[in-house]
Amino acid sequence: NLWKSVQQGLSFYVKGSAGYVDVRDVAAIMVWLSDLEISGERYILNSGHMSHREFLGILANGLKTKEPHVSITPFVSKVALIIESVRAVIKSGEKRFNRRTIKLAGSNFSYSSDKIKSLSGINFIPVEESIRAAIEINYSLKQKNL
Repeated sequence: NLWKSVQQGLSFYVKGSAGYVDVRDVAAIMVWLSDLEISGERYILNSGHMSHREFLGILANGLKTKEPHVSITPFVSKVALIIESVRAVIKSGEKRFNRRTIKLAGSNFSYSSDKIKSLSGINFIPVEESIRAAIEINYSLKQKNL
């Protein structure tokens, strides 16, 4: 999983970016929305956009490990797909990634949460704070052997 990979010193990152939102914000907004008489509406919840490199860097710093520093090029992606296909056949398992997942990872997605912000007045928890909180929870659970 991504968390373990970063803990072990993940060197590579895929160019691209995504929007992130803290699960605490999602839960709070869902509870808030359930009390309203609104139907047929859709809302995008997004605290902020961040490149994958920046996200992984913040996570690596919080985990006190080395930040990813090598960008995966399209050529490296193609080689990785071949290796992953061979690995899946040898181990009789499923592929962990494919062309589509690599393409999606390398994309820049941009989402606006203006609609829910104007309706609710919410101030989303910053992505950096969400990552730090997740790291603290992880360490706390490890200390309790959970």
